[in-house]
Amino acid sequence: MIENPASLIPPPSTLVDVLPSTLLFGVGISLVVAPLTSTLMSSVPVHNAGLASAINNAISRVGQPILAAVIFIVVSGAFYSALAAHGSGVDPSSPEIRREFQPLNPPASSAPPQLAAAAREASTDAFHLAAIVGALLLVTGAAVNYVGLREGTSTAERAGTTNAAAGWAAPEGAAGD
Repeated sequence: MIENPASLIPPPSTLVDVLPSTLLFGVGISLVVAPLTSTLMSSVPVHNAGLASAINNAISRVGQPILAAVIFIVVSGAFYSALAAHGSGVDPSSPEIRREFQPLNPPASSAPPQLAAAAREASTDAFHLAAIVGALLLVTGAAVNYVGLREGTSTAERAGTTNAAAGWAAPEGAAGD
């Protein structure tokens, strides 16, 4: 049983700090995913549509966790190296340090003030690096899409070409009416 139900209500700062950016991200994703999938599928010959759809689904399911892991590795590495730089004499490979100080988390209240300040600085540095890595990944993805996805023949034109090559003809009055 929950002892304090009021603790389940998010703080008002969530509505100002988190919600707008989350909504903006959601709108951006909804404006990108459908056209990107449509462009991708229209750039593939009809006889390879099933394979292209499978590859697109696999990449969309596997790519996100892999990128999250890459960003986590970057954040962790940056955090512990910055903690060693800001906190004089701190061994970032020490299990005690890794247990007490974790990237992007506030230090424990029992932490010495000098190390707590160093951990806050290291978290800020790691967050900035994560933002830069994320931005670079987005720009790289945009560049790949710009270069890799070009307008070509439409799906209908390719289907007509494929059907004509196979000896099929469109029903009379079906094309161009």
